[in-house]
Amino acid sequence: SAERMLSELNFAALRMGTTTAAAKRQLSVAVSPVVASSFFPEVCEDFASQHPDVTVKLHDVNKEQMPAMIESGEVDVGFGSFLNPAAGIDRVALFNCHLLCVAQPGRLTLTHRAGDALPRTRWKQLPDLPILAAPATDTTQMLIDGQLAQIGRANEERPTYHSMQLIIAMAARGFGVGIVPSFALPVALRFGVEVARLQAPLVGLAVYRIVRK
Repeated sequence: SAERMLSELNFAALRMGTTTAAAKRQLSVAVSPVVASSFFPEVCEDFASQHPDVTVKLHDVNKEQMPAMIESGEVDVGFGSFLNPAAGIDRVALFNCHLLCVAQPGRLTLTHRAGDALPRTRWKQLPDLPILAAPATDTTQMLIDGQLAQIGRANEERPTYHSMQLIIAMAARGFGVGIVPSFALPVALRFGVEVARLQAPLVGLAVYRIVRK
């Protein structure tokens, strides 16, 4: 995943080289905070070693803000899990991920299988705890709510947070259970939560690179 992002940063730098004066060697990048804190520093470090003449200006913003920032020219390239393509935006899938369940250790019903990096749990096995959620307008939350509706839990009263890191942190302290994309795994592990791959069904989504057409 980091390798794909590095490749796309190189692509964006080439585009910039054809449209920007040599004196203005700055690449403006928008990335969601969880992606930024999970592995983007590594990407920036590798990019800097390959393009020492280019400065990366990083914007850690909500993914819903990124298409408008791209279209206005405020940023050159964005990275996030955009479920709905926007007009005027070129979208390329970089890698696939899936949904994870995070909770205070000991709260999840887990199944361990040989060879699996993570234990598994089923949607129907989610503990009887508040589901810590993003706002209902968040596209990833819409995907989650579609599955929660299948088990009768989409309309529960629940805490709502704009920050995925806060969802994970509150889950770590026992305030509920969080459902997050697997690209948030490095952040989840830093908070010490129990992590399981959500199954039956396994729900996938992709992380994309977006630029202006």
